[in-house]
Amino acid sequence: MATTSFVLRDPDADEETKVHLIVRFHNQRLVYPTEKKIHPLYWNPNNQRVRETKQFPKYREFNNRFDEIEQAGKDAVDTLVESGIKRPTVDQVREKLLSILFPKEKNESISLLRFFDKHIETNRSIQKLNTLKVKQTTLNHLSNYAKARKKRVDFDTIDLDFYHDFTSYLSTDCGLFNNSVGKYIKTLKSVMNDAAEKDLHQNFAFKKKSFRTLADDTDSIYLTEEEINRLYELDLTKNPRLERVRDMFVIGCWVGLRYSDLAELRSEHFIKEEENNYIKIRTQKVYDDVYIPLHPVVESIIEKYRGQLPRVLSNQKANEYLKEIAKVAELNSPVVINRKRGNERISEVSEKWELVSTHTQRRSFATNLYLQGVPTITIRAITGHKTEKAFLSYIKVDSKQHAKLLKKHWNNQLISKTS
Repeated sequence: MATTSFVLRDPDADEETKVHLIVRFHNQRLVYPTEKKIHPLYWNPNNQRVRETKQFPKYREFNNRFDEIEQAGKDAVDTLVESGIKRPTVDQVREKLLSILFPKEKNESISLLRFFDKHIETNRSIQKLNTLKVKQTTLNHLSNYAKARKKRVDFDTIDLDFYHDFTSYLSTDCGLFNNSVGKYIKTLKSVMNDAAEKDLHQNFAFKKKSFRTLADDTDSIYLTEEEINRLYELDLTKNPRLERVRDMFVIGCWVGLRYSDLAELRSEHFIKEEENNYIKIRTQKVYDDVYIPLHPVVESIIEKYRGQLPRVLSNQKANEYLKEIAKVAELNSPVVINRKRGNERISEVSEKWELVSTHTQRRSFATNLYLQGVPTITIRAITGHKTEKAFLSYIKVDSKQHAKLLKKHWNNQLISKTS
């Protein structure tokens, strides 16, 4: 009789990690990587299921699927034994398990593009909308590439020749910048890996070093405290639609939470300890509770809404409104954005209001505190950056600002010596 259990591939990860099924039978062990990923924060190791929490509303769908996978593991062993195989091998159990979980894909020849489509449908109810959009766009690019270049795209054709031709197509024919190209390559590799784990192909060229995900440093903006105050002081009382978005944006600039975490804030997250007001929340990327002191501006906004927060809009709609607000606030300073398309560096000039988004608030929080001399370890405790390198690449400080920081440091040394 088989016994089963679920474990996380990396229980200490600071991002989503695969859930593995372990099937034990006749002193043997099969480790089967499921198609599901979960952040360790939402995993309960005691009952080996997703925690039942509002912060992860799809826990029922995940747990139902884990029930199916667990039963398939047991049935795989039982079916083989009942068929006369007294001591089935690990490979035999794996093959039987896959045939139970994915009968059509094991019994029929399925192409990469067809599998890609089914992969999207399978994950439609459990993955974020933006993730699904990226996967669908990747599939569209693959289909269009096959038609434009008159080439067959399937599991066995995904090699280095394909990689160079496909990335060239995305850059030249589609006009995409390197980070966008890298995003679609990363998605393709993920789907190829998922198919390989289901034994649908044996082509691992996509794991070679040369089959790399393109990534360039991005030029992103932040708002200075003066610019944040300019937004806050706008009189938008006659336009509550913009006023609510502006107020949430300003809160974000002073608390440093991701937009998705801001959306989770409720009255119970605002606490008072030792005569100080805090936000206490367990964010998506940090295991422990995060304490964030309330800036006076945040306190005034909370008071304005009688202890609540304005309703959070979708990212897309909020970004649209934020640009409108920033334009009214006359954030018109020119900003040069450098990006790469292949080996070509392209510079574009935009007015600052055109580049404001929900993510600007978190970057503004981190950058302004850094410029004020707050220790990076303190800022990282809120932003969730695990390393100094990742944090310093995230904030936006130019060479002139670094020079000012160094000059300020030297001046403080002189003052301390003479005092």
